[in-house]
Amino acid sequence: MDGGTVIQAKFLQEPHGTVKDTAWFKNEITKEMAIWKNPESARRRAIGLPDNILFITNATLGPGKGGGIDTVRTQLRKEISDAGMTGAECWHFDKLCRLLDGQKDVRRAFAGFITPGDILENLRIILEGNSVDVGTELIKHAENSILSDQFIQLSESGDPQQTRLRINQVAIDLPVVVPASRSQLQAHDSGTSENPMYSGAAATIIDRGNRVLRPSILEKDLHHPPHMVIVGGPGQGKTTLSQLIVTAYRSAFVDDRSELSNKARVPGLAETNNHLQSIGLPTPSNRRWPLRIDLAKFARDVAGKDSDVNLLRWVANEVSKNSYKTTTAADLFEWLNGWPWLIVLDGFDEVASHIARETVTNSVRVLLKVKPLVVV
Repeated sequence: MDGGTVIQAKFLQEPHGTVKDTAWFKNEITKEMAIWKNPESARRRAIGLPDNILFITNATLGPGKGGGIDTVRTQLRKEISDAGMTGAECWHFDKLCRLLDGQKDVRRAFAGFITPGDILENLRIILEGNSVDVGTELIKHAENSILSDQFIQLSESGDPQQTRLRINQVAIDLPVVVPASRSQLQAHDSGTSENPMYSGAAATIIDRGNRVLRPSILEKDLHHPPHMVIVGGPGQGKTTLSQLIVTAYRSAFVDDRSELSNKARVPGLAETNNHLQSIGLPTPSNRRWPLRIDLAKFARDVAGKDSDVNLLRWVANEVSKNSYKTTTAADLFEWLNGWPWLIVLDGFDEVASHIARETVTNSVRVLLKVKPLVVV
């Protein structure tokens, strides 16, 4: 179908400044337009030649005559003339920032992706009201948790002395089977699958977390559900894996801090970042606030109680323990609606009592209705 407008997104993983960014972006335009110029290309045969093309990029282009913006526009005029198109436009980093300045709802919907630099300093740009103050406390909680949740428990792996080893000393990403469908899983189990489905568990979860998982989008994306379950036997590393996943997100939060003094006061941050890089674990693009919930501890704390077993209320109490301010379940609910989360539930197999399991299961069901992304 000829005509219409095509939008092309060009994402630069590591911006390096206007000169290098501009050179990269111009090269991407050249490659893209070569496809449209070729009448035999698969794309041209499939949809025809569009009238207009819009390039959107996070690359920074310099202003002024002879700068990046000017040279890109000159290139676009020549490219569309050669291709027989009518018009072309480019939305670069500064243009996107100006557009977002006037679109509050868009900023909130994609807060985890677009919040620049120091998240604490920029929360007021993205959120409103009490969410800002709650977010400040929860980001500080993420900082403190890097230190408090850094040790691996080895008792289930045959170490009765429970030697204290740090995540950044030994943790690795474990391979998991990731089937695309039930039939593919059955083929794998029977040994008839031709294609391996192994992937790193933590990397898979981070990749899933990099997606927008709002219900309106999930209705159209049945292949990427918002909840995941990791199954493994005792001592196979599920708890360590859960710690590794939330550590990756916590480190991303803290590493966004613009002041070196803020980073320096977080013990173990540099070592943790170096370890995550050494095992090839990607940095989350979507800065979800990570929360790891020990379901066995939750079950012990609420045992025998007929009320006050709400999981979100219990989490609020846990967050408040190491803070001068009290965080309530209502605060967390408001933060849930304003910022993307990653909730990791661990230790369900350690809940032995049937009654306790039922209590935990009901509490998790309520939580699942509130927010993705949840990993069990």
